Amino acid sequence: MVTRGEDLKAATDLHRLLQTLMNWPEPAYSHHRLLTDAAGRRLAKRDHAQTLRSLRAEGVPARAIIERLDQSQ
Repeated sequence: MVTRGEDLKAATDLHRLLQTLMNWPEPAYSHHRLLTDAAGRRLAKRDHAQTLRSLRAEGVPARAIIERLDQSQ
């Protein structure tokens, strides 16, 4: 299962085509609403957003992370 933001939904057909052409396994895709920080910036690796793993390593409780995501646009 591949879970990613809906901003990548339009690219899914191309990804599936490439996977078929390369004879690679095709995962199931799930797209979620775009997650943003308090300033409205998207939470993305390419933008060096803080990861769930780093938040948990800093001791941020799971409930606090969920609440942050719920407040996301």
